[in-house]
Amino acid sequence: MTLWGGVVFLCLLLGMRLTGLVQGSVSLWTTCAVPIVGGLIAFLVTRGPGLRDAARAADQSAGTKDLFLTSVLAHENDPSFIDLVHQEADARAVALTALTIVPWRPWRRVANIAACWLVLLIAVAFVPTLDPFSQREKSAQKSKIREQLAEARIATEKRLAQLKKKNPQAQHSDEVKQALKRAVDSFKAMEVGKKKENEKRFAGRRKEIASLWKRSSQQQMQNRPRQTGHQLGGADSRKTQEWKRQLARGDAAGVKKELDQLKKLAQQASQAGNAEKKKKLTQEVANRTRTLSRLMQKSAASQETRDALAQAMQQLAMAQSSEQAQGALEQAQQSLDLAQQEMAGDAQSMRDLQALEEALKAIRTGQEANQLGEGLNGQGQLASSVQDYKSLYESLIGQGNCKGGNCSGCSGKGCGSGAGKGMEGPGRGQGGLAKESGQDTEFQKSRASSQLLLDKKMLLTWKTTGQAPAGEVGVGFAETEQVKQRVSEAILKERVPSSYHENVREYFDSVVKDHAAEE
Repeated sequence: MTLWGGVVFLCLLLGMRLTGLVQGSVSLWTTCAVPIVGGLIAFLVTRGPGLRDAARAADQSAGTKDLFLTSVLAHENDPSFIDLVHQEADARAVALTALTIVPWRPWRRVANIAACWLVLLIAVAFVPTLDPFSQREKSAQKSKIREQLAEARIATEKRLAQLKKKNPQAQHSDEVKQALKRAVDSFKAMEVGKKKENEKRFAGRRKEIASLWKRSSQQQMQNRPRQTGHQLGGADSRKTQEWKRQLARGDAAGVKKELDQLKKLAQQASQAGNAEKKKKLTQEVANRTRTLSRLMQKSAASQETRDALAQAMQQLAMAQSSEQAQGALEQAQQSLDLAQQEMAGDAQSMRDLQALEEALKAIRTGQEANQLGEGLNGQGQLASSVQDYKSLYESLIGQGNCKGGNCSGCSGKGCGSGAGKGMEGPGRGQGGLAKESGQDTEFQKSRASSQLLLDKKMLLTWKTTGQAPAGEVGVGFAETEQVKQRVSEAILKERVPSSYHENVREYFDSVVKDHAAEE
């Protein structure tokens, strides 16, 4: 039985290894099953010997030429000589034993089983694996796709659970929300006349918010796309440009709507019964996802968002070219959902950064008002955000500095003293129509000497009319260009808040324009 089992095993092994039509793997330990299974089958199938078999074995051992067989079968033939046969059989049986009739000789069969097992071991170890019909390669690709989809499903579900705890759909993250709340509490606790206590409170809040802003700014710098000298591809569509503007403001509504539509199309493709319709919908989802992925490469999207879109594109490609189309489409829907949540988190980070910048400005305004002694006890208690307090203290500080314009402090009449009446009431301007001198000065009185170093406030400017000496303009222009370049580098290296970037650049651009006008 073991030999027959070995033959069957060898045929299956050769068919698997040489044709590739039967998929599976065979190890050396598998060959141990052949003798074990053969022995079990022999034990279950083999029956015990009957009287005839025993008589034949006795005749063969004693050499009696069917004496014992005749003794067993005599009653079936002529019973006249049965007594003689029995007497002769009894006489011969005295010299027989069980060991002489059935001798114990196991080594021959053991050697056969061992030889069969050795042949199987050699075949398993040395028979090459061939794939003449490419069946093994196709099976490996299917297995790889199944493993990739399973791994992606586990990773996506884990990441979605993490994002759900962070609540990216909220206006601000919990950490920033708490920091802004503490900043508002600092404004509410401000008391006029207690400059040291107020300054200490503002300094603590400013340090906390500056730390959060720095961390958020570093993340935005890492997400910012690298600018190259030559951009491949055509111009962005109007819809893509609108998405870029929205993302810059921290608004992901347009991209969220596009992702919702893509998820619906992917669901329709997975439920489509027609193969042609399924292929068409899958191709449309892939093209629109590719466009969205290119937009994320150009915008300040996080690496997690880009990875989620890249994963969705890979799964859509699997759906178009593999037999696992249904599973790939379902996983693509989940990846698009992950990209939507990641994009919501990016928009929240952008809103956090903008809110932190506004909070820093508001705290700086509050510190300036505290140094000037502006404000009244209880004033601003109804304000609910740092923007409200920023507007409140700017109006308090700006009284008398409106240059004849309209402000909440003087209502356009002007509250300060200047070098002339001007044309709009007493104020700080020259007016533009009165007779002007060749020199123009603007001086702002400071209420206390301690304010001289507060936020580098401009106290005096001096302007003269006339022609600059020859040659100095060109030298000054070259120096200005160098300073402009250094300032641009400093903006990036020192991570100046983005709200100041445009003002700094506009200043140096105006210097270049003035130089061009003079030439």
